[in-house]
Amino acid sequence: MQRAMVLRIYGIRLITYTPPDFPAPGILGLRPGPPPEPPEEGEAREPRFDPDFVVDLVRSTTGGEKVWEVEGASISHHNGKLLVRHAPHIQARVRRILDRLR
Repeated sequence: MQRAMVLRIYGIRLITYTPPDFPAPGILGLRPGPPPEPPEEGEAREPRFDPDFVVDLVRSTTGGEKVWEVEGASISHHNGKLLVRHAPHIQARVRRILDRLR
């Protein structure tokens, strides 16, 4: 028996957001001397969780390829959102995983 597929969109910006790496301030936020040098180009911090990592994690913890090779099933990310098309019981698993990551 094939279950109906539904499309759900989950916000994952809080999971993938990496706060800036500000230098440690002195007492009351004041630092003696000149302001610190800004980070050089290309010194971006790694994100807390890469969106591709989140997709792979969800795929592997909800049943792996056996679950995601079902006709019509899909999972992808775009602009801070996770787009999941699958049966409602898989959607419930996805929601639990994302809630734990937050």
